[in-house]
Amino acid sequence: MQTNASATPAPLVLPLQSDAQAKRLVDLCNRFHAELFDWLDRTLPDEPTEHAVPLKRAVSNVAFAMAERLLYPTYLERPTLIPPQLRDEV
Repeated sequence: MQTNASATPAPLVLPLQSDAQAKRLVDLCNRFHAELFDWLDRTLPDEPTEHAVPLKRAVSNVAFAMAERLLYPTYLERPTLIPPQLRDEV
């Protein structure tokens, strides 16, 4: 089996010069995460059971990718933006 090196992109280093823009990005990601999972919670009761697992998986994949590619690189550059509940984990 061949592996595709581009299938798993390298972690990003986000060269944001502005602390304000980094904070805006974190705030935007947090709002999107909350809205996405709120949408999922409202949608699942209306969906057939066989759709629930792939839907949950897809939403979780989006949330994970956002954290991996946007939030965590930002937190590495600006540790003061790490939420208090995550500080012990980083």
